[in-house]
Amino acid sequence: MGLDLRTSLEHAKTVDITNGGSAVSAGDIVALGDIFGAVVEDTAANDPGVVIYQAEKIVLPKATGTGAIAAGDKVYYDATNKDITSTATANTLVGIATVAAADGDTTIEIDFDPMSYL
Repeated sequence: MGLDLRTSLEHAKTVDITNGGSAVSAGDIVALGDIFGAVVEDTAANDPGVVIYQAEKIVLPKATGTGAIAAGDKVYYDATNKDITSTATANTLVGIATVAAADGDTTIEIDFDPMSYL
Protein backbone atom coordinates (compact mmCIF):
# COMPACT_ATOMS: atom_id res chain seq x y z
CA MET A 1 0.00 0.00 0.00
CA GLY A 2 2.79 2.44 0.84
CA LEU A 3 2.55 5.36 3.25
CA ASP A 4 -0.33 7.78 2.52
CA LEU A 5 0.24 10.64 4.93
CA ARG A 6 -2.16 13.57 4.49
CA THR A 7 -0.35 15.64 7.12
CA SER A 8 3.14 16.90 6.33
CA LEU A 9 5.82 14.70 7.85
CA GLU A 10 7.12 17.73 9.76
CA HIS A 11 3.79 17.89 11.67
CA ALA A 12 3.65 14.16 12.42
CA LYS A 13 5.30 12.76 15.52
CA THR A 14 7.93 10.13 14.78
CA VAL A 15 10.37 7.87 16.55
CA ASP A 16 13.58 6.31 15.25
CA ILE A 17 13.67 2.53 15.56
CA THR A 18 15.95 -0.37 14.82
CA ASN A 19 13.81 -2.85 12.96
CA GLY A 20 14.02 -6.31 14.46
CA GLY A 21 12.68 -9.51 12.96
CA SER A 22 11.72 -9.17 9.31
CA ALA A 23 11.60 -6.41 6.74
CA VAL A 24 8.69 -3.93 6.89
CA SER A 25 7.21 -1.80 4.12
CA ALA A 26 6.19 1.85 4.11
CA GLY A 27 2.68 2.10 5.54
CA ASP A 28 2.90 -1.11 7.57
CA ILE A 29 1.72 -0.78 11.15
CA VAL A 30 4.14 -2.00 13.82
CA ALA A 31 4.02 -2.30 17.61
CA LEU A 32 5.92 0.31 19.64
CA GLY A 33 5.63 -0.92 23.19
CA ASP A 34 1.99 -0.35 24.15
CA ILE A 35 1.05 1.64 21.02
CA PHE A 36 1.37 1.28 17.27
CA GLY A 37 3.00 3.31 14.53
CA ALA A 38 3.12 3.46 10.74
CA VAL A 39 6.43 2.76 8.99
CA VAL A 40 7.67 5.74 6.92
CA GLU A 41 10.00 3.93 4.48
CA ASP A 42 10.70 0.33 3.54
CA THR A 43 13.09 -0.98 6.20
CA ALA A 44 15.14 -4.18 6.06
CA ALA A 45 15.47 -6.44 9.09
CA ASN A 46 17.87 -5.06 11.72
CA ASP A 47 18.15 -1.69 9.91
CA PRO A 48 17.27 1.72 11.35
CA GLY A 49 13.94 3.24 10.35
CA VAL A 50 11.34 5.83 11.26
CA VAL A 51 7.81 5.20 12.53
CA ILE A 52 4.94 7.71 12.82
CA TYR A 53 3.07 7.34 16.10
CA GLN A 54 0.89 10.45 15.78
CA ALA A 55 -0.52 12.18 12.68
CA GLU A 56 -3.66 14.25 12.13
CA LYS A 57 -4.48 12.57 8.81
CA ILE A 58 -3.08 9.27 7.63
CA VAL A 59 -4.64 6.64 5.38
CA LEU A 60 -4.33 3.05 6.61
CA PRO A 61 -5.67 -0.36 5.52
CA LYS A 62 -9.27 -0.92 6.65
CA ALA A 63 -11.09 -4.16 7.44
CA THR A 64 -13.88 -5.05 5.04
CA GLY A 65 -17.01 -7.00 5.88
CA THR A 66 -17.24 -5.55 9.39
CA GLY A 67 -19.52 -2.60 8.61
CA ALA A 68 -19.19 1.05 7.71
CA ILE A 69 -17.28 3.52 9.89
CA ALA A 70 -18.60 7.04 10.39
CA ALA A 71 -16.44 10.15 10.65
CA GLY A 72 -15.67 10.66 14.33
CA ASP A 73 -15.95 6.98 15.27
CA LYS A 74 -13.15 5.50 17.36
CA VAL A 75 -11.02 3.09 15.33
CA TYR A 76 -8.87 0.17 16.44
CA TYR A 77 -5.89 -1.75 15.10
CA ASP A 78 -6.49 -5.46 14.53
CA ALA A 79 -3.00 -6.99 14.88
CA THR A 80 -4.16 -10.36 13.55
CA ASN A 81 -5.51 -8.98 10.26
CA LYS A 82 -3.18 -5.94 10.21
CA ASP A 83 -5.91 -3.41 9.50
CA ILE A 84 -8.12 -0.73 11.03
CA THR A 85 -11.56 -1.69 12.32
CA SER A 86 -14.40 -0.26 14.40
CA THR A 87 -14.41 -3.43 16.52
CA ALA A 88 -12.98 -2.71 19.97
CA THR A 89 -12.93 -6.28 21.30
CA ALA A 90 -9.39 -7.75 21.28
CA ASN A 91 -8.06 -4.75 19.31
CA THR A 92 -6.07 -1.60 20.21
CA LEU A 93 -7.47 1.94 20.01
CA VAL A 94 -5.44 4.02 17.53
CA GLY A 95 -7.58 7.11 16.89
CA ILE A 96 -10.75 8.33 15.19
CA ALA A 97 -12.00 8.26 11.61
CA THR A 98 -11.69 11.67 9.95
CA VAL A 99 -13.90 10.64 7.02
CA ALA A 100 -16.65 8.07 6.63
CA ALA A 101 -15.74 4.71 5.09
CA ALA A 102 -18.16 2.20 3.57
CA ASP A 103 -18.07 -1.48 4.51
CA GLY A 104 -16.27 -2.41 1.28
CA ASP A 105 -13.63 0.36 1.47
CA THR A 106 -10.12 -1.05 1.87
CA THR A 107 -8.56 2.11 3.35
CA ILE A 108 -9.61 4.77 5.82
CA GLU A 109 -8.28 8.20 6.76
CA ILE A 110 -7.85 8.56 10.51
CA ASP A 111 -6.50 10.90 13.15
CA PHE A 112 -3.73 8.55 14.26
CA ASP A 113 -3.28 9.47 17.92
CA PRO A 114 -3.70 6.43 20.19
CA MET A 115 -3.06 8.25 23.46
CA SER A 116 -5.57 11.09 22.95
CA TYR A 117 -8.65 8.88 22.75
CA LEU A 118 -8.12 6.61 25.76
